[in-house]
Amino acid sequence: RAEQAKLDPGRFEDMHKGHLLRAILTCYEAVKIFAGRYAALAEEMARAEADDARRGELTEIARICRKVPYEPAETFHEALQACWFVYVSLMIEGWGAGMSLGRADQYLYPYYRADIDAGRLTQDRARELLSLLFIKMNGVINPQAAIVSVMQSGSPTMQGVTSGGITNDGRDAVNELSYLFLEAERDVGLVNEDLVVRVSAQNPPAFLEKACEVARDLRGKLKFVSDRTSIQALMYTGIPEEMANGYISTGCHNPTIPARTHDIGGSSFNYALVLDLLLNRGVSPVTGQKLGVDLGDPRDFGTFQELADAFETEFEYMMRRLFYFKNADLSLYEQMPCPLLSSFYAGCIEKGLDINENGVPTTHTSAFVGVPNVGDSLAAIKKTVYDDRSLTMDRILRLMENDLEGDDEALYLLNKVPKFGNNDPYVDDITRDVLARSCDYLHTHRSYKGIRTTAACLAMTINMAFGHIVGAQPDGRKRDMPLSEGGISPYQGRNTAGFTSTLASVAHLDQVRLSHGSILNVRLARNAVAAPDKLQKFAEALLTFCETGGDLVQFNFIDSETLRDAQVHPENYRDLLVRVATYSAYYVELSRELQDDIIRRFEFDRV
Repeated sequence: RAEQAKLDPGRFEDMHKGHLLRAILTCYEAVKIFAGRYAALAEEMARAEADDARRGELTEIARICRKVPYEPAETFHEALQACWFVYVSLMIEGWGAGMSLGRADQYLYPYYRADIDAGRLTQDRARELLSLLFIKMNGVINPQAAIVSVMQSGSPTMQGVTSGGITNDGRDAVNELSYLFLEAERDVGLVNEDLVVRVSAQNPPAFLEKACEVARDLRGKLKFVSDRTSIQALMYTGIPEEMANGYISTGCHNPTIPARTHDIGGSSFNYALVLDLLLNRGVSPVTGQKLGVDLGDPRDFGTFQELADAFETEFEYMMRRLFYFKNADLSLYEQMPCPLLSSFYAGCIEKGLDINENGVPTTHTSAFVGVPNVGDSLAAIKKTVYDDRSLTMDRILRLMENDLEGDDEALYLLNKVPKFGNNDPYVDDITRDVLARSCDYLHTHRSYKGIRTTAACLAMTINMAFGHIVGAQPDGRKRDMPLSEGGISPYQGRNTAGFTSTLASVAHLDQVRLSHGSILNVRLARNAVAAPDKLQKFAEALLTFCETGGDLVQFNFIDSETLRDAQVHPENYRDLLVRVATYSAYYVELSRELQDDIIRRFEFDRV
């Protein structure tokens, strides 16, 4: 209203701003009415309730719903209810998966501490309220098109709650609520609430071990994110350190500054298709369409460096085509204002700009899918064609054309070349270098209205769909098979050198350049972390990964035998929770293709 009073109705800019301000005030009034309807219902139920205890609960619910979020919360219960009302209202305004509740253990802690000190609240009651919040989050449904529901079955909503890490001024941020969120997650253990644990060397070892214990007990469920990498990645994009320290993880894993920056998940990019087009002179071997640029006959590349340079040229050509669609997408968003959401971001009200009009600093990512496939393929070519000269490029191309059939010797030589995920510098360095060059190109680009483009390695489950449009490749992957899952996970079944070797390979990549995040999925047998000493060792390995260059890692603690039995007898496994990609789901509700993709992930039997 203060901003409204400053408006000059004769200025066009003020007219536009006035529309936004009126829309925000209308939304605020709508939220008040919305909450009031719950209050009225609770009052009606209280009048009809014979049980004194339940009548008291309903009366208290009515009081809180009359108050928040229109008036400031003063207690922990009121603060939680305010959060939920605002969250639901934001979802009604502009539904989309990935809406986050942010660093709830930080902004709720003053209310919790005040109530505990005043004797108004116990830890058990606080834990119960957090559990009830998680249960409410599982009432959210994500309708999807039929084709999407196959590839992303399980109805992913990715409603994140970020916990742990460091404070804005660099201190340990773990508090009592951080532990209670873990306990509440253990109590509930449903699908939609997505607890993200920020991992920092400054956090107490007991906190990380507790988080690992809960993850194990829920067969995975939690996400673990490196503070060190995420903060450095945000600073790489120009975010000041103090702001970067306060990041949250949204969606799959998009590090963002709550109420300060708008970091859009953006589009998936088929990285493996680039190699397909390069080796087939710009033509897709699957569809026969001319999609890329013809950079000459691959047989004529005299050195591996020429091949690597040509890959980057093909990548840049395809990326420019993607920019065309990204710009069109971003321009359409201006026609879909979100005044309520905009009002929570610093600057939108003052500027009179909706968040979809770049009212705050905005980035838009391109998420690479199939990077490990490209790394393995380039390493296979370098080793056999340019280093050992055991194969010719012509022989490799003919093998690919025949879907890796008919030349067992050539296939054997390609398969025995080191594969990403086993801590072998030969292939890890190649993967690191080609990825870094692609990231550098992306970070120089500005899209619609100067929005900065960022890079990520996030596949969710589109690695299966993308695999259908990529032909056989030198890494040993046949046509129609899925690409590497997760984002930066080694190709399914190839990381055979052990758990820590997998972590080391992924941490070796320059993930700071992947400023919009990367995803590593790891599957371990449940007994690998069953004993307390094994769990402690696991937590130490996880911390090392996060402190030495890793970014996000998530786990499935389940064996292949159980997964296969669940396919045969789904009625016995209705509550079998698995970490699919950047979301969790009940295994028996997934498509068969997605179930098989999880089984193909290498299972470690020890840490």
